[in-house]
Amino acid sequence: MGFRISHKLLLLGLGSVLVTAVVLVAVGAWQCGRFADNTEREVLRQNRSRSRRVPPTPAPWSRPSATRSSRAWTGA
Repeated sequence: MGFRISHKLLLLGLGSVLVTAVVLVAVGAWQCGRFADNTEREVLRQNRSRSRRVPPTPAPWSRPSATRSSRAWTGA
């Protein structure tokens, strides 16, 4: 006894939905990994760039409390 046409269409539809779901999950996982890697590289690049521009902050107990130094860091 063979499948009726409605059963064949139902199986085709369910199969298509399942295949589409699997492909979307796989592509989403792949893109999520790429995004995480790119974000990590960008954050590290920005941190390296920023650490070269910004002078280190002195500890709070080493700063003069009444006046600031007359020589300001120019960041050149």
